[in-house]
Amino acid sequence: IVCSNAGQVLLHSETGDSGLFTATPSGGNIYFLSGDDMIVNSNQNDTDVTLNSGCFLYSRNPSGSAGLLRIRNEDTTIDKAVIIAERRLIVENGADITDSTLYVDYAGTDTYNFLHITDTGTTVSGAVISRGRTTQSLQVNSNAAVTGLVYQYGSADKGSAEVNGKSTITGCLLARQFTSSALGPATITYDLSAVLANLPPGFSGAIAES
Repeated sequence: IVCSNAGQVLLHSETGDSGLFTATPSGGNIYFLSGDDMIVNSNQNDTDVTLNSGCFLYSRNPSGSAGLLRIRNEDTTIDKAVIIAERRLIVENGADITDSTLYVDYAGTDTYNFLHITDTGTTVSGAVISRGRTTQSLQVNSNAAVTGLVYQYGSADKGSAEVNGKSTITGCLLARQFTSSALGPATITYDLSAVLANLPPGFSGAIAES
């Protein structure tokens, strides 16, 4: 399912939408490819979005504030997905993502180039990887919970991690740098089993206990 530049993929994202949207791949994968924003679910309580194993989500737009991939709502459930944003990815409002890979690429400019997991009830397990260059290019905050591998890489002067707001990370957190008070209050628990259980494709055998 593809839309070109300036097109958007919107799954139950508008106020007034209602009902259940479910994607269950059978005999192959389902790819949602957006040349601009991709919004999964609304901020209302009248929609329910479920994406089952085999779904791939990708948004791209290397300029300005466009290219947002937003996943929200406590009635959003995503399992065993690959979720990639060229510019920015936000998971919020109680969305539940399990055993999935979340990745933000280096978009070429610093503006709006980040991965953000936030809000009470928002849970993510799998691999969370950000190469963004915005200050706090990886953010986990406001009581969000992440399990698995969490990785942030930025250049020496651009891109850093922010883990605070009583958030929790269980597994392993690797970050090039933190700035100011960007670390804490938070609970970070090293658990190799959580990392190994949630490795993304291509990582098997690359991480082991020393």
